[in-house]
Amino acid sequence: MLLLILLADSAHADSFWKVGSFTKATATGSQTVAHGLGATPKAMIFWTRSKTNSTFSANFSFHLSFTDGTNSYSLGAAGLDNTNVTLNEARSLYAKLWRIIDDSRNELAAATFTSWDATNVVMNWTVNTANADVIHYIAMGGSDITAKAQNWSFRTSTGNQSVTGTGFKPDVVLIFHQGPDSDSNLPSDSTDSSVIGMGVMDGSGDQWAYSSYMEDGGGGGTSQSQLTNACLVATDLTPGYDKKASFVSMDTDGFTINYSTANGIQGQVVSLALKGLNVLPGSFNKSTAAATATQTVTGIGFTPKVMLFASFQDTTQASATTGSKLGFGASDGSTHGAFA
Repeated sequence: MLLLILLADSAHADSFWKVGSFTKATATGSQTVAHGLGATPKAMIFWTRSKTNSTFSANFSFHLSFTDGTNSYSLGAAGLDNTNVTLNEARSLYAKLWRIIDDSRNELAAATFTSWDATNVVMNWTVNTANADVIHYIAMGGSDITAKAQNWSFRTSTGNQSVTGTGFKPDVVLIFHQGPDSDSNLPSDSTDSSVIGMGVMDGSGDQWAYSSYMEDGGGGGTSQSQLTNACLVATDLTPGYDKKASFVSMDTDGFTINYSTANGIQGQVVSLALKGLNVLPGSFNKSTAAATATQTVTGIGFTPKVMLFASFQDTTQASATTGSKLGFGASDGSTHGAFA
């Protein structure tokens, strides 16, 4: 099963969307990237495998970040292949535009947001490696769009949680986390597990959520889950759920979700709320025809300007399962960028 979110249509004439890629600078200092949007962004989402090419390789690394031009957040996960030792998995969630880590939580590269305009986005690398990693992005802008990036904490018991401070009633909210932990604020990181959680919800209650958990080789394991009846999920090694929450409402200054499952551990969550666009979070089953195969997905109701995809690369499951896989990508119809 694949999950997708489709954003914007011709009803919002003053909204602009661009998917693109660039190579990370190989030294500290300022890097200017031409985003190709044709307007000053209201928000950008970035992701990378921390590789310089598209070949397959061992080990695991996934880093995603986003910014509204004022607030920036970066989450990273890394792990070693075929290693039965402790401290070979790591995760990191920081209030930075970029923080790229290795499996021991060493900071390989870090960058802060500097500025953007209708042509470029500028970032400053305070720590860097000599690897010219390929970084993908979605840029969005135009007078129709309003964006707010925020940090908040998991609820530690079942029931409703209202997140405030967006300054507007969102049309859609993207949610990212790295599982519950003891951190009461950012930064949040660990050297014994590699965790990725993401979800989305719109004002009509359309939603999906993904979570994967890898614990290091000193007695750990893996778990994953992909749901279409929740906007937030965090798995444990049972495999089961530490957290599971679904959409309740979009509010004048934020949003409300409801936890049907919640352990007593807090932990940090980051989100990107957007207003001024048509949106449809949905799901479909990947074609099983032999490659190369064309697949048509219908029922969207509008012509999208950008599509964001995610998948745990397996058939639909009713509950959390063992394993840990992730496919993530985007397209604006002409330019694409993907990770697996």
